[in-house]
Amino acid sequence: MGKSFFRMAQVGLGGVLLTTLGSAGAIAESTRYCGYDPDLGNNPLGMRAYITITEADGTTTFTYEQLGSIVPNPDAPIALTVTRTLTFYDTPLDIARQRLRNSSALYDTLVGYDAPEGYGPVDAVLSCTTQDAQP
Repeated sequence: MGKSFFRMAQVGLGGVLLTTLGSAGAIAESTRYCGYDPDLGNNPLGMRAYITITEADGTTTFTYEQLGSIVPNPDAPIALTVTRTLTFYDTPLDIARQRLRNSSALYDTLVGYDAPEGYGPVDAVLSCTTQDAQP
């Protein structure tokens, strides 16, 4: 099937769970996934944030996620996780990636802060795979 890409999620008070993006399974339509590939270099977002891309039915969605942070609470631990999405309707993945590379304002909106380096360094360490619809 090709390379697997991983999504990180915080579990409990500090554990990290890796789940596979693009794993085998019944999918109604052909879907493309892009995710951080450590073989391409270090993650410019650090170890606590990442961007994934999904294209389905000609619509491309970028998801920016930060691993959870513990929020002080005397009763029980609380974790705050930030997830932001940017959706390009009726736009194929390759065109959406180019638009994000060309627009620092769009990238800043996705990550929620002024990022002078832009999307280019993140895009350079993303690798994509396609899952075809199951017959």
